[in-house]
Amino acid sequence: MLDFKNFIRQRVVYTLLFFVLFYICLQRLFFFSSGIFENISSYFLYPVLLIQNKISGSLRSTFETRNSVEQLTQELNKLKQENEDLLADNIQFKSSLRYLENLQELIEFKKRYEISSFMSASILMRQISNDANILFIDLGSSSGIKKDMVVVYKNCLLGKISDVYPTYSKFVSITDKSCKVAACCIKSGAIGIHEGSNQIDQTKLSHVNHLDQMFEDDLIISSGDGLIFPKGFALGKVSKFSKEGVQYNIEVKPVIDISKISHCFVIVK
Repeated sequence: MLDFKNFIRQRVVYTLLFFVLFYICLQRLFFFSSGIFENISSYFLYPVLLIQNKISGSLRSTFETRNSVEQLTQELNKLKQENEDLLADNIQFKSSLRYLENLQELIEFKKRYEISSFMSASILMRQISNDANILFIDLGSSSGIKKDMVVVYKNCLLGKISDVYPTYSKFVSITDKSCKVAACCIKSGAIGIHEGSNQIDQTKLSHVNHLDQMFEDDLIISSGDGLIFPKGFALGKVSKFSKEGVQYNIEVKPVIDISKISHCFVIVK
C-alpha cells in the first residue's frame, strides 16, 4: 500500500514538472526575452523540484532497506542450511567412529572363525507361515551338523539348527517367534532382545530401556550374550520405534529376505 501511494505522488510530481516545462517552452517560443515569465515560473518550479527530490530519496531508501532485509534473510537461510549440514556431518562422523570401533571387535571375533569353520549348505525347502519360519538344508548328522549350530549368510545371522537328520537338517529363522537373540544397536549402543514375529519382513527389538537413544535405520547386530549366537552378525535395521512406559516398542526390518536366498553357511563349533 505504501509503494502505491509513493507511486501516485511521484506521478503527480512528474505531471506538474511536465506542465511547468511545457509552459517554459511556450514562453520561449512566443516571448524572446527571459523576463518576468521565467522568473515567475521559477517560483513554481523550485518547490516542485524539492518535493520530487524528497519523494525520490524516500523511495530509494525504502528499496535499499527492502533489499537489505532480503539479503539478510537469504544469508540467514544459508547459515541455517550450513548448520544443518554440519550437524549431519557430525552425526555421520560419530556414527562412523562407533562403527569402526565395533568393526574392530568384529575383526577380532572373526579371527576365531577360519573359513574351514564354515560349511556351505543349500536351501532345500522353506516352511514360512504365520505359525513358523523354518528352513531345510542339505546337511545332516552325516556331515557333522549338530543341534544349536548357527546359520549365517554374508555376515548376517539367519538362525540356528533345531532338528538334525542323517542327510538334512532344519533351522529356525531369526524371524520365527521362538527365536530370540541378544542384540545391540551400532549407532546408539542400546541393547535388547531381538525377537521374530513369524513375518519375513518384520521382527522386533524388545527390552530396550526408554532412557537409551534410538535412531531409524540403526543397524542391529548380535551382542554375543548367551550360549548360542556369536557376536557381530547383522540382524536387521530399526524401521520404527516409540516409547511404551519404561521400554521401547521397536520394529525391525531384517537385513536378509529368507524367501530369496538359495544357500547359507553353518558355523561348526
